[in-house]
Amino acid sequence: MKRFFAIVVLFALFALPALSESIDVSALSDADLRQLIDDASSELIHRVNSADDGVTFEAGVPLLSVEGYTVTLTGNYDFDAYDADYAQMALWVVVENNSTRSLGLRVDNAAANDWVVYCSGVPSIQPGQKIKDSLSLQMSDAGLFDFSELRTLALSLRVYDAETYEDVGDIATTKLLFDR
Repeated sequence: MKRFFAIVVLFALFALPALSESIDVSALSDADLRQLIDDASSELIHRVNSADDGVTFEAGVPLLSVEGYTVTLTGNYDFDAYDADYAQMALWVVVENNSTRSLGLRVDNAAANDWVVYCSGVPSIQPGQKIKDSLSLQMSDAGLFDFSELRTLALSLRVYDAETYEDVGDIATTKLLFDR
């Protein structure tokens, strides 16, 4: 029993402080720093997507991170009902391409209040560029003509190589909650 307590004390004295030390990012190479950013973004997205009921719609929510390509919500939207038959929502995002190739964003699936709706993606951007753009959702597909009717929005996003059109990484699916 004494040996067990001695091991626990030694672990607490030596291992725990080492685990809690911060990372000196200035000492990292560019490649290691990019990998750290990708890993941190992936962890945030995993936490968002592992929420049982989804995540509240707000600025800064990460939707996707693949190979230095990130998509984050701005927290802004436009909802326009043009007539009794057509309504559209623009969901504003910031896309950053810190990869080494030109990449684009495709929306594989979008659902508003569990109804599938048409949604456009974001055009491809070159390495090192950022763009503030919107994902345009046809809300009338779900019978929604007023923003106050929107409760949930699920998005399945996919990154593709702009030259070969091949997929890059896995689909990222996020369910956004619109808290009223």
